[in-house]
Amino acid sequence: LQAVPEIALAAVVAGDSTPAVHQRAMETVPSLNSDRNVVLALSARCDASFLKDFFTEAEVAFKDDKEIMMTAVGRDSKLFLYASARLREDADMLVVAIDGGSAVDVLKTVSADMQIEHPKIALKAVQVAWPRNLRLLQPYMAEELWQNRDIVIAWIRRGCCVLPAFEAMVSN
Repeated sequence: LQAVPEIALAAVVAGDSTPAVHQRAMETVPSLNSDRNVVLALSARCDASFLKDFFTEAEVAFKDDKEIMMTAVGRDSKLFLYASARLREDADMLVVAIDGGSAVDVLKTVSADMQIEHPKIALKAVQVAWPRNLRLLQPYMAEELWQNRDIVIAWIRRGCCVLPAFEAMVSN
């Protein structure tokens, strides 16, 4: 019965499916690789190592599907590398890709213009960066962002010194 495509599909997309079920179904019915609902279910519930292997071989359309990639990257920021070039420049995707360990690496790929246009990217980086990496964020942040109240407050809350930026804000 596991080889019946309809049963395998139902097993994978079920809300309580497990990574073991996903792997078994994908091995038994390889045609499931091309079903968007299956890929979305995998992105939401499969383990990271399986997803890494899956996205290495996945169809380009899935790597350019914002919902699928945001779901996958939200579970494991390392999967951001598998997103299409278009999605790697999407502000929402960048925010999802930022976690404690990836904050510096993601922020340094974002242009100053994009940071100014979408300050939520830098704000998320400040809010979640590992404490030891906070000092590494500063050189990659657009200078104009130090005039953004939310970013300055987040920076202070993280225990960082803002005196030079604060003085510039007050003088302006």
